[in-house]
Amino acid sequence: MAEINDSLINSVIEAESSGRPKAESPKGAAGLMQLRKIAWIDVQDNYPKLKKYDYDKYKFDPDINKKFGTLYLKILNKRLGEKATLQNLLASYNWGLSNVKKVGYDFNKFPTETKKYIIKVLDLLKTKTGTRSR
Repeated sequence: MAEINDSLINSVIEAESSGRPKAESPKGAAGLMQLRKIAWIDVQDNYPKLKKYDYDKYKFDPDINKKFGTLYLKILNKRLGEKATLQNLLASYNWGLSNVKKVGYDFNKFPTETKKYIIKVLDLLKTKTGTRSR
């Protein structure tokens, strides 16, 4: 399993939104961790107590968005199972787990945007922890 810690979360936030809580993408992702509604609902399905947080109302709340993004990473990490490397986790967060599975978890088959995203997060993580792992 990939380690999900504060350094990773903060690196994802920086890569996703540059720390801007009101960031919104053309693809409909929102907030610090650039969550789409489908990911939000996935978190709620796994953590029913969080159903009280409506996406449209809370997507820009920095604390709630960070909580949902962190839980979503944990969900993806668990779903990846034995394939839960940091590289595959970041690719799944960025491109979608089903897409990562379709290409056999092969970094070389990830889209350029996803490759750049992974490298960016790993570089940010390296500056926060002094290490870089794939």
